[in-house]
Amino acid sequence: MKRKKFYRGIVLNTGFKCDAEGCDYVETAPYDFEYLDEYLSYLDSYLDKKCPKCGAPLLTEKDHVMSVFLMKVLHHPLFRAINKIGGALGQKGNVYKFGLDGNGNLNIEKK
Repeated sequence: MKRKKFYRGIVLNTGFKCDAEGCDYVETAPYDFEYLDEYLSYLDSYLDKKCPKCGAPLLTEKDHVMSVFLMKVLHHPLFRAINKIGGALGQKGNVYKFGLDGNGNLNIEKK
């Protein structure tokens, strides 16, 4: 099976931010991912991993499910085709920040 390249047109940076109230711990990914399966394995490795600062989970099961779903949607060929068509029409891409709250709720903020 052919490996899917990690789509750089969408994901600019990756990592984890602790969602616990009062905790400001942030961890960025140790490297850039070339393939989608590498990123999904990276996500798997953080499932229920504890924050080194406060002990809260950095990636809950609900956020993990939403993260995997989001990555699969953003890497779907139809989504990528729509993105390319917009670029061909001269439309500048919008930049969005995606975040999860620990309960599987997706927050999208236009930058």
